[in-house]
Amino acid sequence: LPADTTTGEEGNAASAAAGATNDCKSAGAAEEGDEKTDGGPTMAEDEISLFVRSISTANVEERALEMRERRLLRSELYGCFCRCMVGRVTQSQHPHDYKEHRSNGHAGCPTPGSDDDRKHPEETLATFLSQVANRALFKVAAEEACSKAKQLLLEREPRRLMPLQKLGTWLGLITLARNRPILARDLVLREVLFVAYSDGTLMAALSFVVGVLTATPRSHIFRPPNPWLMGQLGLLRELRDMGRLRAEMEACIEGLFAHVGIDMAEVEPTRLLARRPVHIGNLQQQQPSLRQLNP
Repeated sequence: LPADTTTGEEGNAASAAAGATNDCKSAGAAEEGDEKTDGGPTMAEDEISLFVRSISTANVEERALEMRERRLLRSELYGCFCRCMVGRVTQSQHPHDYKEHRSNGHAGCPTPGSDDDRKHPEETLATFLSQVANRALFKVAAEEACSKAKQLLLEREPRRLMPLQKLGTWLGLITLARNRPILARDLVLREVLFVAYSDGTLMAALSFVVGVLTATPRSHIFRPPNPWLMGQLGLLRELRDMGRLRAEMEACIEGLFAHVGIDMAEVEPTRLLARRPVHIGNLQQQQPSLRQLNP
């Protein structure tokens, strides 16, 4: 390849990293003593982006300790830091390596310790946040995850399904698994499904909602007979009982019930969809009958 050409995978990683850095510009500029060089990002911006991308299962405790000891936890940087984490969770592939970055004190960011760090960073980053143990940072992380979910749910690209599933898992791990609710002002899971039911994007919505609910077995509160959880499961049962959903949607719902260890037959279905219009894109394509083919 020519020197100025990147592969698709490298391009995705570079774009994600650049996007995370751009999200930090306003926060980084507020740092005392920071100066821009050659019109590029400030030191604080670059540092936070590289720091987030360097967290791995092998060094998560070390990075959490470093986070507490350094000044990256200043409140004006919470949003920047959390957007960088969301960017890493939703990107298709974690970068394979990190070059030396001596200008801000990094003698070289370590490569993530395993393939799981690249494919499923949500678990590693959730562990990191737990080690940092900053309630305000958890709150901002949940807000940023909900904001990104709304953005992805509006898109129509099939490639958004995996990022939505990973983002849902991330949101569940930093809220429900910690016995914390997802605030209605940030996101209402039922509304996500209602909108998708009528506009033909139910597969994307299910990918996200199911991802969120996979964290419930780790919770002491959000498990049966918790009313909020049973309401979510009841709506999913109502969707499943329609009998007309596309097969992959039904499998998605059935997989969640199997994961949380709940018999679907024991969950009372809601009755919230009967009067709502369903988009044909959510339904199985019916084969025409012989009479339709030969009138």
